Amino acid sequence: MAEFDRKYWAFIPETLIGKDAIQDLPGLLHERGLKKPLFVTDSTVVKTEAFVKAVDSLQRSNLEYVIFSKCKANSPIEIVEECARIAKGECCDSVIGIGGGSSMDTAKLASVLVTNNQDIHDFIGKDKIKKPGLFKVLIPTTSGTGSEWSHPAILTDDRDGYKKPVFSRFTASDLSIIDPVLTLNLPKRVTADTGIDALTHCIEAYSSWKSNTLSDMFAEKGIELVFKSLRIAYAKGIKHLEARYDMSLAAALGMATHTCSAAGIVHSMNYTLTAKSHVSHGTALAILLPHVMEFNLIACSEKYARLARLIGEDVSGYSNTQAAFKFIKAVRDLCHDLQMPSKTTEIGFTEEDIPNALDFLFKNQLYGMENNPRDPSREDFIKIFKAAL
Repeated sequence: MAEFDRKYWAFIPETLIGKDAIQDLPGLLHERGLKKPLFVTDSTVVKTEAFVKAVDSLQRSNLEYVIFSKCKANSPIEIVEECARIAKGECCDSVIGIGGGSSMDTAKLASVLVTNNQDIHDFIGKDKIKKPGLFKVLIPTTSGTGSEWSHPAILTDDRDGYKKPVFSRFTASDLSIIDPVLTLNLPKRVTADTGIDALTHCIEAYSSWKSNTLSDMFAEKGIELVFKSLRIAYAKGIKHLEARYDMSLAAALGMATHTCSAAGIVHSMNYTLTAKSHVSHGTALAILLPHVMEFNLIACSEKYARLARLIGEDVSGYSNTQAAFKFIKAVRDLCHDLQMPSKTTEIGFTEEDIPNALDFLFKNQLYGMENNPRDPSREDFIKIFKAAL
């Protein structure tokens, strides 16, 4: 289908980007008439210099605030509900999600849970939230999820343990602050995990049949930045602010391209691995991404070939398919250099787990299949899972 013959969304929230941008937080709140925010973060980030900088900036401006630091990976429902109770009980007029994707998603979901008379389980799905939430400020301290630029939020359903998406314009950020200084002390493993998340967003959106001029532009720049700077940020990021800046931008661009286009089956399959093995989002993506790229190759060899050239691979005289395989190898090499697992068996996901994974995919992840450049059958998923064992 021609691009001009279909519609797509572009979304970038109001965002301040730059070194020490966190210092502008009090003024930004004051301009919007906000007087009592709730900081939403986790037990690790609350002890970091990044968080201290954010709190100090409010203290110097004599702004009242409350801190919730119990966020956990993948936003469990009970944590979101507790956060919302505190925001409501303390009469907070805004939430500041600061940390990784789970902290920002918890802030998003808590903000709408305060203002909507709904059970949180009813949020799951698309456009189920009825009213806007509290004003949301999102400040990433990692470089990968892109939650600061996304509409959806991910939560863990306490009824079955699976991660599930909430799609709503009411969970989008009202104001984002991207300050690379906040990511300087990011641990190596988190740097790798979130960096691969950003890369996967870009590759999936770029190869989706829904890709378009804007998504391609965002994706190409994001991929270029990841291959330029992720290894450097991983090796000694505390000494390379430019690499941290590049990765902060790559994360945001990954979500921008994702919004304009769509995620495919790498993200769909990822949920099955994280639910079973409780590994990070990025770890599961690193295992699955090369295998899904090989499956999708028949539909997007020209695009993968273009990416090979973009990152500086020598593909002179190569066919599109040959160049595309070289890009897939470059992705594998990057994951290897970041010491990411390459097989599902390394994280406790075995052949016996495939049937349950398939049931989940066909019950909950049809949108990923719809967005993918190649239609996958049940047998195709089995082959991909087995290849990744």
